[in-house]
Amino acid sequence: MGRWNGPEILRAREEARAFALRELTGPGTEAYEDEGGAYPEEIRRAARPLLHYLTGSVMTRVAVIEEVCKVNPGLGLTAVEQPLFGSELVAMFGNERQKREYLDRSVRGGEAISALAVTEPAGGAVTLHR
Repeated sequence: MGRWNGPEILRAREEARAFALRELTGPGTEAYEDEGGAYPEEIRRAARPLLHYLTGSVMTRVAVIEEVCKVNPGLGLTAVEQPLFGSELVAMFGNERQKREYLDRSVRGGEAISALAVTEPAGGAVTLHR
């Protein structure tokens, strides 16, 4: 088995594909893609079982993202990537208390959505104009 077809990656692909076909297609999903439509929280909740794959290896994360994007990139990326945005830094550099407090609530528990704010003088949106 190679880097892209190990057992965990194949399992992640299968679960991501099943999720995408079940939750990201069919009547009603197009309404969420219209400008100004509210994002369906039920899709984010349905994606929670996939989140543990996204905090594992880079290959597994890419496999999940690839599968949901094949079906519906807009809804799919928001369902599987947005809950993790900012969590990577806690996972990589946080102490055990921070990981329990923040990752358990966002990535594992789904009761919170993580975010990342850049407030350094040379960072954030301001850097785009320099």
